[in-house]
Amino acid sequence: MPARPTQSTSSRAVDRPPVWRAAVCIALGLLSMLLFFQAMLENSTLSAVFVSARTWHSLVTWLGAEPVPGDPTSVLVPLSSITGIVLPMTILSLAAGAWWLHRAGKVSVQEAAVRWADRGWRWWLVPGAWWLLSTAALLGGWQSLSVCLDGTSEFWLSMALAGWMNAWFTVRDELTEPGPGRRWGRKLAAAVLVSGVVFTALNWGLWFNLRVPHGDSAMYEEHLWNIEHGKGFRSYLDQGLFLGEHVQVVHLLLLPLHWMWPSQMLLELCQALAMAAGAIPVYRLALRFSRSPRSALWLACAYLLYFPVQYLDLTIDLKTVRPNSLGVPALLFALHELERGRKWACVAWLALMLSAQEDYAIVISLLGAWIALTAGSTDDAAASRWSLRAALQRIFAPALRSQLLFGCSLMVFGVVYLA
Repeated sequence: MPARPTQSTSSRAVDRPPVWRAAVCIALGLLSMLLFFQAMLENSTLSAVFVSARTWHSLVTWLGAEPVPGDPTSVLVPLSSITGIVLPMTILSLAAGAWWLHRAGKVSVQEAAVRWADRGWRWWLVPGAWWLLSTAALLGGWQSLSVCLDGTSEFWLSMALAGWMNAWFTVRDELTEPGPGRRWGRKLAAAVLVSGVVFTALNWGLWFNLRVPHGDSAMYEEHLWNIEHGKGFRSYLDQGLFLGEHVQVVHLLLLPLHWMWPSQMLLELCQALAMAAGAIPVYRLALRFSRSPRSALWLACAYLLYFPVQYLDLTIDLKTVRPNSLGVPALLFALHELERGRKWACVAWLALMLSAQEDYAIVISLLGAWIALTAGSTDDAAASRWSLRAALQRIFAPALRSQLLFGCSLMVFGVVYLA
C-alpha cells in the first residue's frame, strides 16, 4: 500500500493553482503592460513622468517609431518593438523568481513558477485598466477623466509593480517557515541604525559645509540655551516668546543631553534617530496583522526608504532641525499601542505628538472619529446580526461604550485644542 501523503504535501497540492490559469494571467498581464507602455511612449507628455525628453526621443527612435504629422509631441510606436523588450524581461523574471522560490521552499521550479504567475501577473492588469479607461475617456470626450488619468499614470504602474513583487514574497512565506523572531529583530535594529547614521551624516554635512540657509535650525538650539541660562523659552530670531508662534515644546526633552553636549549636532543626531525609530511600530503593526516577520521587516524598510519621511528629516529648504517631524514616529507608536488595547499608553504618545506642534490636533480629532465610527466592528458574530435588538445590544455593551467614549473624547479634544 502506498504511503499516505503528509499534511503539508496534501494541503500544498490542494492550494496549487492550475497551470492554465497561471498561463492566462501571464498572457493578459503581458498584453496589459504592453498597451500601457505603448500609450506612454507614444506621447512625450505622458512619458515625461518617467524619462527626460532627450531619453524619450532616443528611445522611440531606437524602437522605430514613426512621427505623427502635425503633432510633434506624439509618435506611433510598433507594439512588436515593445514586445521584444518586455517579453524577454517577463520570461527572465519569472524564471529567476521561480528558481529562487524553488531554493527557498523546497518545491519544483514548475510549481513555484505557477504559484507566482497566478498571484503576481494579476497585478499587471492594473496598467491595462488604466489603458481601457484612458481609451474610453478619449473616445467619449470625457476631458476631466482623461486629465485625471494622465496625471496619475505613474501611480497605476507603481501599484502594479508593488503588488507583483509583494506576490512573490507572499508565495515565499507560504512555502517556507518563518525564521526566529530574534533574527528579524536584529535586522530591524540594523536597518534603523543605518538610517539614523546616514541622515545624521547628511545633516551634519549640511551644517559643516555652511549649507543651512535658514535660522530655524539654530533657533531650536537657542531655545535650549536660553532655558539653561535662565532667559526663558524665547528666541531672538522671533524677538519674543516662542509659544506665541507655535505650541511646540517636544525638543525641551533634550535639555539633559544638551546640558552635557551643548551642540547643534546633538539635535541633528536625535532627530535622525527618532525618525528612524518610526520603523519599530511599523514592524510591530505589520507583524501583528500578517504574522510574517519577513513581511513586517520589508514594510519597516519601506518606511525608512519612504521619500516623504526623508523629506521631513532634511526638508526642502534645508531646515535640518524641525521638531514637528517628531510627531510622525510618535503617531506610529500611538497607533501601535491602540491596536494593543493600551489606551493610556496611546494617549501618552498622542500627547507627545501634540507637543511637536499644535497642528497635530487635527490628526487626533480624525483618529478619534475613526475609533468612534469603527466601535464594535471587530465583533464578527455581533456584526452578522442585523436585528434591532442586536444593534441595541452592541450600542449599550460596556466595551463598545468605552470605545465610543474614548473616540469621541479624542475627537472633541482635538477640535477644542486647535480652536
